Amino acid sequence: MLIVITGTTQKPASSERLKEFFRKYNDEYSGYLYIGYPIIGTVNGAYPIDAIWVSKEKGLVVFNLIDGKNI
Repeated sequence: MLIVITGTTQKPASSERLKEFFRKYNDEYSGYLYIGYPIIGTVNGAYPIDAIWVSKEKGLVVFNLIDGKNI
């Protein structure tokens, strides 16, 4: 079972697509999917990471999402 925890994201379309993927394959993937959480603290403030999947089987997977035309 996968648990999705959503924070604030600047990439709503691609974040939603990622959630849809994990919902579709919920039986195959388990763990926690964190979307839009400031995980890394820097001297300039929190640095948001688009998405992180934490799984016992796969470990830690970081997603760098692209939303819109700017890469």
